[in-house]
Amino acid sequence: MKNFKIMSYKKILLFIIMIFIIPTQASPKAAGVSNWVFTEMANFRLISGISNIGASNKVPLGLEFELKDGWKIYWRNPGDAGYPPEINFENNENLSEIKWFWPAPKRFIFEDMQNYGYEKKIIFPITATVETTKEPLVLQANITALACKDICVPIDGDLNLTIPVGNTVKTEHAASIYSFEKRVPTKATWPGFKILSVNANKNSILITVKSKHPLIKPDVFIESENAFRFGKPEVSISNNRLNASFILSNDIPIDTNLTGIPITITVVDGKKSIEVRRSIRGKLVTKPVQSYTSFNWLTVLLAALIGGLILNLMPCVLPVLTIKLLQLTRSSGLDRRAVRNGFIYSASGVIFSFLVIAILTIILKQGGVSIGWGMHFQQPVFLGFICLILLAFAGNLFGWLNFQVPQSLLWLENRSASLINLHENNSSKVEHFLTGAFATVLATPCSAPFVGTALSFALSQGPIEILSIFLTMGLGLSLPYLLISIRPELLRFLPRPGAWMNKLEAFLGIILIFTAIWILSILYKQLNTNSFIISLTLITSAFITVWVFHLSRRGSLKFLSALIGMAALFIIAYSEPPSAIRNANSPLINTLTTGEKIIWQDFNPGLIPKFVKDGKGVFVDVTADWCLTCQINKSVLLSGELSKALLSDKNIIKMQADWTLPDPTILSYLESYKRFGIPFNVIYGPAKVDGIVLPELLSDSSMLKAFRDALGPENLVK
Repeated sequence: MKNFKIMSYKKILLFIIMIFIIPTQASPKAAGVSNWVFTEMANFRLISGISNIGASNKVPLGLEFELKDGWKIYWRNPGDAGYPPEINFENNENLSEIKWFWPAPKRFIFEDMQNYGYEKKIIFPITATVETTKEPLVLQANITALACKDICVPIDGDLNLTIPVGNTVKTEHAASIYSFEKRVPTKATWPGFKILSVNANKNSILITVKSKHPLIKPDVFIESENAFRFGKPEVSISNNRLNASFILSNDIPIDTNLTGIPITITVVDGKKSIEVRRSIRGKLVTKPVQSYTSFNWLTVLLAALIGGLILNLMPCVLPVLTIKLLQLTRSSGLDRRAVRNGFIYSASGVIFSFLVIAILTIILKQGGVSIGWGMHFQQPVFLGFICLILLAFAGNLFGWLNFQVPQSLLWLENRSASLINLHENNSSKVEHFLTGAFATVLATPCSAPFVGTALSFALSQGPIEILSIFLTMGLGLSLPYLLISIRPELLRFLPRPGAWMNKLEAFLGIILIFTAIWILSILYKQLNTNSFIISLTLITSAFITVWVFHLSRRGSLKFLSALIGMAALFIIAYSEPPSAIRNANSPLINTLTTGEKIIWQDFNPGLIPKFVKDGKGVFVDVTADWCLTCQINKSVLLSGELSKALLSDKNIIKMQADWTLPDPTILSYLESYKRFGIPFNVIYGPAKVDGIVLPELLSDSSMLKAFRDALGPENLVK
């Protein structure tokens, strides 16, 4: 018994020595697999998809890593730090060539570090080519890798694998190797995917892509032979999720000419991935492009003030001005105090609305959201809401509907009235205030002269600049109201109220209906056909129900009208975007007064350098159906003699970027020029490859000067 105990102790001691002394490697128990190498960070081995070498000299292999929780290894481009796994074959027999393939990586962020790699389980597909199929393949490989979690630890180990000669049979690892082969991005792994452009975008790289299938959460990885580093991309996805743009920061020196430098672009979106080779166009610059406006603080504030004042004359604000004109006429019989207070409240509505816009802009900008002037007109729900409001105002002018101000607003008005000692009817105060607010909302799709200058400066600056410029613009828009509040006697020039006002009210109501129809025409481009027809039917039904309520005075109809309007907004909110087929059937063709056709090319900023290099001029017009200033510019382009000559010239390429719907490519293009509103027009040529920005309102003289500067003295436009 004593000897038995001694022998038992010896066996236990021997077992412990084997655990700690003998290397942590295990012999394979099945064909087509090497020994495992075990570490605290990851286990790895070589696996084969076939058990024997048959008639083919290609052997599918895989380097398999099983990573412990939280540990990661690197892609071929590790990012800001690290190095990828390597395999070194030594003392091999019958090996001719090895090809290593890299499945699509994930992005890992640790503090300010960007790294690309894999976690949990990864198999790197490897294709081994044998010299002859009549001899076995003997592999002796040394594996090195860097595994990282909170710290990074090098791992290495030796693997041995032999594939004998015989009838080929797939092993149990064949399916696993194949599943990771499908994750290796190539030029053909994502059908329907296309890279539209790769451009130097001032101090960043802009990549625009298009996909046949909706994009969910795309990411892009850039590799350059020049060892340039690229940061995490800012991703913008279009409303129909078929287009996206990536803006990447980088460490490329400023003014580096990047034209022709090849890069490898890997785009990953869930299980979809693709790898494409492209060349960058242009160069990174810090100097602004030539423009006929300059920025400094005082001129920008003055531009904001004048621009806000001019907005009163723009067609966008016409519906509200008509209502205010009617209020002016009614006010001619009131005492000076009541008139003054009413217009103070209208001005307050304008300035308060600009304050809200400024605060929202600051919040969105600080959150990294791309913003632009009038972008809410790209949102179908907003358009549907504005359409219903316009029809409600029209019903009020027809005498069908009287607005009831919510008690909560009246409470706020009572508090504000007590502060400034105003004692008029609370409902009237709210009506004046909302008139000013509504004027601000409808002014946003217009970019009057000076507005673009002020907005470009404000939206590229910090919170203080944004707040001050927006408030100054609001002050400019509210100046007419403030002027009358200071000099109420100006109202004596208006006619006295009378029966003629009923006809005026009907006329103004009709104007509002036509404005609503214009809004619906924009909405048509943002909804699919079925949703638009249903929404149009509901909106029309809501308006007719208000009329029936006026005739019958049945309170339930008033409630029914509001319910139908809400149903219309619900349909609009959950509508699918318009089909690509319907959009493709809208050719970009305009007709000059001479009968000649203007053929506009699809907007593709990546093609501009090529056209310029060929000695051509390029005219870019960023427009939208909701931008009335853009429509004014279009009338100038189609009527001016010089404009007609320029646009009919075959050596001048015309590109039109339609921003009626959200488009990340167009937004990125605007941001590259530090512009955040439209209309926006640029002329390129051999003498001005970076382009010349035109004023918001086009004219023959401004276009002529820009074309002369862009094309150079030898190609002057006559």
